[in-house]
Amino acid sequence: MGSIVVGYLDTPAGNAALEAGIEEAHRRDRPIVIVNSLSGGRGTGEAETLAARAASDRVRQRLA
Repeated sequence: MGSIVVGYLDTPAGNAALEAGIEEAHRRDRPIVIVNSLSGGRGTGEAETLAARAASDRVRQRLA
């Protein structure tokens, strides 16, 4: 049996998916892999990149 994979965006739905994935990983005693999605590309501004980094930090803290 493999890992639980969660696609994450810093939105209410993304946070709900994260919590559901954490619950499922605990229930199945499996590792969890979080894929933090950012649109990216040349049009991504500094503010969006910094916000995504902050969201990643919050996810790491939640998983610690």
